[in-house]
Amino acid sequence: MFSSVYFAVVAVLIGHCLAQPCHDGMVKYTNSPSCTTKLSCINGTWVAKACQTHDGQLLDEGQTLVLEPYLIQCQKARDDAMIMMPIGCFKNGRMIAPSDSMETIDSFYTCVPKRDGMSFQLSGCTLPRPSDRRVPFETTKRIGSTIFKCTLKGSNAKLEPVGCFFNNQTHALDEKVVRDQYWYVCEKTDDNRSKMTTKGCVNDLMPVNVGDIFHSQGIIYECQSSENGIKTKITGCLEVTSTQNIVEHNIGDGWTEGDGSQRIQYRCSDNGPVIVN
Repeated sequence: MFSSVYFAVVAVLIGHCLAQPCHDGMVKYTNSPSCTTKLSCINGTWVAKACQTHDGQLLDEGQTLVLEPYLIQCQKARDDAMIMMPIGCFKNGRMIAPSDSMETIDSFYTCVPKRDGMSFQLSGCTLPRPSDRRVPFETTKRIGSTIFKCTLKGSNAKLEPVGCFFNNQTHALDEKVVRDQYWYVCEKTDDNRSKMTTKGCVNDLMPVNVGDIFHSQGIIYECQSSENGIKTKITGCLEVTSTQNIVEHNIGDGWTEGDGSQRIQYRCSDNGPVIVN
């Protein structure tokens, strides 16, 4: 019983002492999460006057301090407490206002306002050209025939090729495209770009690999590769016999089709079958 009464009396006395008016000119410091508040006694009341940083620097209300990547201002949270509040961002010697961005060689950052201050965020990639440089994360941009996408790799922004622009259409990496006499694949190059690479020939809209032979309209073709690229070359001709059998002929060979007045002599030329009589 005695202990309970004793502690109750002590608590009342402590509260009474803390509530006592101060004497003008007195100074004291109280701790807060962001700084230490300097209070001065004015007209018998403790009034918050300045912020003291963790390294002992004093900032009056309204003064600012650079703690990269932020610009911090000493503000009054209430009559008896101060707070260090981010009011902007600061990077590489430059002030960035809320909602504004700054660029580096390969990325850009945004100073994002939040309810309790600011957030300095890596926002995307930058391109090596004077205008339309910014590519936000997870968006794409076409440069020439390469489709780039800005991705986050670890803590860095990186532009990576994700596709090709070909014949006014966009194609993903490794996508196969058939066009006219050839088929192509969108491939990544050693210089971090992409391009459509010719892979083979086409027969009736179907891909034909290099080295393969195919028949079309009485002609024998081979899909060939050389220093000048891939091409379709005529290597022979086809004869259809009266029994509907197909006979292959080399270039320079001759043959006859039909009987009597319908008899026709053919020769296989570099351009296919030609009539010689």
